[in-house]
Order: sequence, then structure tokens, then C-alpha cells
Amino acid sequence: MLNYNSIAPIYDLLKNCVFGKPIFKIQKAQLSEIQQEDLVLVIGGGTGYLLEHLHANVDYVDSSYRMIRSAQRRDTRSSVTFHCCRLEELKPIVKYDYIISDFFLDLFSDEDLAKVIDLIKSMLRITGRLIVKDFGVPKTCYQSWLSYSMHTFFRLTTQLKRKRFADLESVLLRNGFKLKDQVFVRKGFINSWVFSLR
Repeated sequence: MLNYNSIAPIYDLLKNCVFGKPIFKIQKAQLSEIQQEDLVLVIGGGTGYLLEHLHANVDYVDSSYRMIRSAQRRDTRSSVTFHCCRLEELKPIVKYDYIISDFFLDLFSDEDLAKVIDLIKSMLRITGRLIVKDFGVPKTCYQSWLSYSMHTFFRLTTQLKRKRFADLESVLLRNGFKLKDQVFVRKGFINSWVFSLR
């Protein structure tokens, strides 16, 4: 089981040092269409940066209690319920208008990723949107080196099992989602995708 508690205090600092402003630009991208009355599930939200850019009814899920504590200190206009648990442990009584995966899907093996996607589909309204913020497949030598360095670091600090980034866009398309929009930086290495079920 992944454990981000050890790096939670320096997580935002690490992101800023490695990626700078572009990764924060991606985190807040494509959120403006979300309305105050919408039901939103945020999974893997970490320290909660995107909460500052949401105004909705939010269920916020992260398995790290230190990440949850950081997120709870964010200034947000949303009504937020925090859940310190794994996604499969969440038992929602509603389906969501939006599910936001915030650098979350890249954590899973191919086998587990398929299960997580099925779970997400079961929680999303048929008219809902899945917003995925994550890394793409490296396209340059530098991106390949950076991907290797990141996976090595997270394997040592969080017990991450993956050794490379999955082609998440292709995986989601194969699993029944339709791509509606995409914003990217660094030649598509850092992305925000919007998917629907129809």
C-alpha cells in the first residue's frame, strides 16, 4: 500500500522545484465549468491546491492523513467532506457530476488501474465528467530521465510499484470514456484531460 505521509510536508515544495508554475497551471485547468450545486469527487488530491479553485460540493479522498491535514487548511469556497481512505473504501450514496483524478491514476499497476477505472465509472453519473490531471508518456530524452528519476524516488519513499507512466489517455478511451478536451504543458508531459461516458 502506498504511503505518502513521509513526503506530505515537502510535497508542494518538490512539485514547485521540479516543475515550477506549469504543474499548478494544469491542476487548476478546466475547473471553471464546475458549478456550485455540482457534486464533485476529488481523488488523490494531496495537499489540496485545487480546492482553492473549486466552488462546489466536494468529497475529498486521500489515503494520507498528513495530506488530508494540509488540504483542510486550504482556503476554499467549497463545502468539503474529507475522507482519509483508499478509493475502494469510499461508499458514496450518490453519483457524482464530476470526478477529478489529481495525479492519482499514475500510481497503479496495469491490472489495478483497470479496477480503479471501473470503480470510477460506477461512481460517475452518465452525464458526468471525469477530469484527469496526470503525466503523459515521455516524448524527449529529458522527460524519460525525469520519469525514471521520479519513479525511483517514489518507489523509495512511498512503495510505488510502477516503473513508468501509463498511456492514460489510451487506457481510458479503451475503457469506454470519450475525450472532450485536453490542456497540456511541456509537450504533453503534464496534462489535464476531460472525459465523458457518452
